[in-house]
Amino acid sequence: MSLSRSVRLPVVLAVTPLAHATLGLAPATAAPISATSVVGTSALDTPSESVLAAESHPAWSFTVTPYFWLTRLSGSVDSGAETAVIDAPFSELFERLDGGGAIAFEGRRGPHGFLVDLNLVRLEQDLTGPANLEIDLEQTVAEAAYAWSPDSAETLQFLVGLRYLDVDTDFDLGGGGSASTNFEVLDPFVGAQGTWPIGDAFGFRLRGDVGGFGIDSELTLQGSATMSWRFNETISSSLGYRMMRWETEDGDESINLQLDGLVVAVGFSF
Repeated sequence: MSLSRSVRLPVVLAVTPLAHATLGLAPATAAPISATSVVGTSALDTPSESVLAAESHPAWSFTVTPYFWLTRLSGSVDSGAETAVIDAPFSELFERLDGGGAIAFEGRRGPHGFLVDLNLVRLEQDLTGPANLEIDLEQTVAEAAYAWSPDSAETLQFLVGLRYLDVDTDFDLGGGGSASTNFEVLDPFVGAQGTWPIGDAFGFRLRGDVGGFGIDSELTLQGSATMSWRFNETISSSLGYRMMRWETEDGDESINLQLDGLVVAVGFSF
């Protein structure tokens, strides 16, 4: 039978002056320090103040996205005197497009973020109705929203915001008369969007919101689905489908308008 005896040996650590200041240790001439007394208290194991500050105050990240919405425009515009049925399919978009542009801007810092979107379209069309009509339509859509992500689902954002719609319509009636109407509404909306990575370079986003609530518009709806591809840390592209709808009344005038179609975009992140 072999016998063994446990022997506790003092271990003397060579501590630099910096470590003395960090750990509050006595000079090397002090009594020996056991190895177990310093485990977990090394300066390497303690997060620096800069790391803790970065975790509690993350930096802002931004994305600017110019995009082109290949839109089908449908619905009806009732000016009181005339009602025009709008049906402008995508195949005729470039024939009727008289100008426009679109851009989106997003920012995020930790669980908080914001979204801003601006879309301008001018169309010249011959539309069906009780008389032969020519119509010039100028439409502005702008929205801004606050976004918040819960800690348990960082890929999900809840949205609350405002959407502005301005539609100027000029009618040239077949009998030589003319009429015009203007709709300008500002509607609150609530919604959510989720963004999920697919591998290292791809991503998928779904968004939906509802608004109006009878304040300015009776009802507004929006839905979109987008696939994105990131070329590098700065540049990405996306392709998706987007739909927006309004139901609005103002006295004898009313508008039911829907825009839907493909969205092609390029994003720049910084």
